[in-house]
Amino acid sequence: IMNKKGQQCKLCNSSDIKLIPYYNERNYIKIKNYLKILAFFILRKDASSIGTKKQEFFLGSHLIYCNKCNFATVTPAVPEKQLMDMYTYDYSQSNLTSIKSHNTPRSKSQHKYLCANIPLQKIKHVLEFGAGAATLSRHIAIKNNIDTITVIEPGQCWELLYKNLSEINIDLYKSIFDLTNKKFNLIVSSHAVQGVSDLYLYFNYMLNLMNKNSFIFIEVPNRNKRWYRLKMNKGGQTNFFNKKSIYAMAKKYKLDLIDVGEYGDEWQKNKLIHSEKFKKNNDGRYLRFIFRKQ
Repeated sequence: IMNKKGQQCKLCNSSDIKLIPYYNERNYIKIKNYLKILAFFILRKDASSIGTKKQEFFLGSHLIYCNKCNFATVTPAVPEKQLMDMYTYDYSQSNLTSIKSHNTPRSKSQHKYLCANIPLQKIKHVLEFGAGAATLSRHIAIKNNIDTITVIEPGQCWELLYKNLSEINIDLYKSIFDLTNKKFNLIVSSHAVQGVSDLYLYFNYMLNLMNKNSFIFIEVPNRNKRWYRLKMNKGGQTNFFNKKSIYAMAKKYKLDLIDVGEYGDEWQKNKLIHSEKFKKNNDGRYLRFIFRKQ
């Protein structure tokens, strides 16, 4: 870890920052590079096929970590086109089976959280950003008798599956910047905002799509002290949030923070499989929060 002069936190503008290697586990990188060499010389296989592209993008990168608000972001920034190509062609292939039902443990837990914090039954215009299987927005639509939801999802693998859904109509956009002349009462995003190339650009655009007195719900991985201490980073993320950073985010964008909380099991060494437990936990691996646009 070393100090980085001349840079500021992109969330709270503090200059009290430090630079941390993106991959904290150096042995992980050495083994990965060794496998790539073996693949090329022995198997005559393209090195890029070893590991996922979301890991390749961040080799040699660092985190700009803010000591004041605890937000972190990757440097140098990953080009937008590289990220979009990854999300379009590669990223979601392993999640195809999860679209079959909107009744997942996560979507039901998120729906319960929303019901406890906002007048969800009055919501009629819903947008889901980075939707994947769109389980949360579909769940809300079924409960609220909404015929059509809007989703932002670049992944090619989802398009046909959306069309085959009989329960609801999905208005699909590949990029949020393609969405104009629409306003929403609720925007939801589950494990997507942490992967955008420019948080300021994306989040400002989201806010422009919101009516007054509307809400935005976000769930992201909780990059708390335990996570940093265990050196859990395996790639695929550009923005690193924890509970303290959400207060800074509300202040920066002049939003009402309705609630922020930690959920799920604690981060544990050698246990990287996502938990299906979503109970509130002051050291949980998931971070949920709701903003209201005034």
